[in-house]
Amino acid sequence: MGLAAGMLGLLPWLAWTAVNGPAAALRELAGSAIAGASPAGLLSALAYRGLNLALFGTTVIAGVRPPWSVEWLSPWLLPLAVGFWLAVAGFTLAALRRRDPARAGRWMLAGVVATTLLGFVLTPFGADPSGRYFLPLIVPLAVFAGELISTVRDRYGVAWSGALLAGVLLFHLSAAIQVAATPFPGFTTQFDAATRIDHSRDPELVRFLLEQGETRGYTNYWVAYPLAFRSREELLFVPELPYHADLRYTPRDNRYPPYAEAVAAASRVAYITAGPGLLDERLRAGFRRLGVEWREAAVGDYHVFYDLSQPVRPQALDLSP
Repeated sequence: MGLAAGMLGLLPWLAWTAVNGPAAALRELAGSAIAGASPAGLLSALAYRGLNLALFGTTVIAGVRPPWSVEWLSPWLLPLAVGFWLAVAGFTLAALRRRDPARAGRWMLAGVVATTLLGFVLTPFGADPSGRYFLPLIVPLAVFAGELISTVRDRYGVAWSGALLAGVLLFHLSAAIQVAATPFPGFTTQFDAATRIDHSRDPELVRFLLEQGETRGYTNYWVAYPLAFRSREELLFVPELPYHADLRYTPRDNRYPPYAEAVAAASRVAYITAGPGLLDERLRAGFRRLGVEWREAAVGDYHVFYDLSQPVRPQALDLSP
């Protein structure tokens, strides 16, 4: 049953691999999506990723910073968390040398840790300092921490092991509360501040677009899919606009062909931006050059160009970096 369930879950990936070939699948798994983010040259790239691991990886693994920021979490309890996870690391390294019934299990879990860290350093994913790539470490580290606490209980009693467990849980709980209590950005996947959008105004944006009859158009990657989800796909805006300050854009952002086909067939389109300001200037200049009339509206972090006198596709505008 487990094998059947695994194959069922892998079916979309296997089907894509069958169509595109194993070489394309390996490129994707090896981080082709962010290839070029690391410095040129193998040694320079490895050094850069190793530095990211040392500075950004260790701090997010210990939970002393959120994956999307370099700000410390619960600084008054931070030494407790750092000390606890250093103790777990030291205890685990010593435990791996023991020959007991748990040896194979420890090495299997250590293999998860080693594979994750090596994958971060040896692939382009190591150029991303966000910390999300270390999520696979949660389970093995929790098990290793549990073994440490169990050993402390056996050697020093329930009071000491209980205090140790309570201390680390208090740190992580207070850190989570601190993040949840922050109005913006709150919990997010975004390390780059340019990609952070206040989605609390999304319902207002949905109402505005529906009232204006603007159900098709163009936006960036971080707006397109939340908008489709919020509107139950009444609003289809494909990500063909850049979000970087220098107007860099990759066609990989436009990931769902049915949306692109629906927008391409639309006789009326609008544009939604969420920065940078240079993009808004380019859009206005392009509309004027093409003799197109339009209206503008601001909704929270969003800027909407709507009621265009004729449909305009991004390819007709000068949006290159």
